[in-house]
Amino acid sequence: MEAQHQQSEAPLSEVRVLEMGQILAAPYCGRLLADAGADVVKIESPHGDPSRGLPAILSDEHSGYFMWLNVGKKSVVADLRNDDDLALVRGLALKADADREHVARNPGQEGPELRGPASGQPGPGGVFGLGVGATGVYADRAGQGIVAEGWAGAIDMNGAPDQPPVPLGIALADVSAGLHAYSAILTASTSGTAPTARATTSTSRCSMHPALPRDHLAGGRVR
Repeated sequence: MEAQHQQSEAPLSEVRVLEMGQILAAPYCGRLLADAGADVVKIESPHGDPSRGLPAILSDEHSGYFMWLNVGKKSVVADLRNDDDLALVRGLALKADADREHVARNPGQEGPELRGPASGQPGPGGVFGLGVGATGVYADRAGQGIVAEGWAGAIDMNGAPDQPPVPLGIALADVSAGLHAYSAILTASTSGTAPTARATTSTSRCSMHPALPRDHLAGGRVR
């Protein structure tokens, strides 16, 4: 996953990012940061990102899907259940300007505290949250794009009126969450501090559905 651009000429060439995510939403944000020149280190489990096995599989047995999302990044294999590996990742987090977490958790399972930077130096301290956010009644649930699209009403709007809802043909929630996370990190980088910036698949999808706040403000109804 070597970078295909000149880091020294890129706008984010001095930014280091620790990416802890898989499949689409977080890796898409990381891809945008890498395209802008950031030094993105992707943490993968010993089994690898599941997207490594998604079609189309190219002649060299690499997934075109995975390559599209992860070009320009470095990759580190770490098992966060192993103390030595966890210490390694925490060390990387301390050196990063921005870290983003998009790790699916089981109900009640807490993830390791990895947020940086710890040096106190200004930098974009973006944290890309879980599918349904880090707080609230559903915070302990793993999130998926299709669930966020259902909550936001996007699937309900798709298909025939007298038929069950039809899933979207595009990964709207995941891609929009990646774009919002990218924007949040860039916004944080202009503040002169290292604030926490969160973006989730659910809130990002709702922001693209103007009927939700309109209906809620008009009569407290959410379709």
